[in-house]
Amino acid sequence: MKIVAVGSKRERKIEAVTLAFFRMLPNELSSEEWIIVGVSADSGVGGQPLSEGDGVCGAINRAKAALKEVPEAEFAVGIEGALSLILGKYWLSRTCAAVINAEGQECIGLGPGVWVPPEISELILHQGKELGEAVEEKSSIDNARYVFGHIGLMTRNVINRLDEDAMAVIMALANFVPHDFSSKGGEP
Repeated sequence: MKIVAVGSKRERKIEAVTLAFFRMLPNELSSEEWIIVGVSADSGVGGQPLSEGDGVCGAINRAKAALKEVPEAEFAVGIEGALSLILGKYWLSRTCAAVINAEGQECIGLGPGVWVPPEISELILHQGKELGEAVEEKSSIDNARYVFGHIGLMTRNVINRLDEDAMAVIMALANFVPHDFSSKGGEP
């Protein structure tokens, strides 16, 4: 039995990690051989990271804590949402992910970024709310942060939080899959 430890007990994050691993390693994984386990892990960066650097740091901290909690894991994964200020005036939200293998090799990945409208960023910057709280307040949708996420509301759920988190984990996991860089114009 092989284990992937996730630095969160949130069902959506565990589901996103499961989705990412089965997409990236379809021939290596089967549900009988691998289990995905969530553990409580602190990001160490506060409730709402306000830079991609803090988001990545939080993801790495969560992955390291998960590996420490489940030392027999083949991989540990941390996921952290972050806001980033671009060109001094545009706030973007994106998911940061870190994957650490049993040997301690780390890789990071980022999900897609989506604009945070001023009416939401103001609640975060001036009232200290987290993005999810601000989204729920402005949308009046209970649990929007866990179901759709900000990205789901902005994209009319074309991309939801599960998709966003899975994409970030896929980008981080890409370092651990075999690559053939000798291909000449063909598909990988």
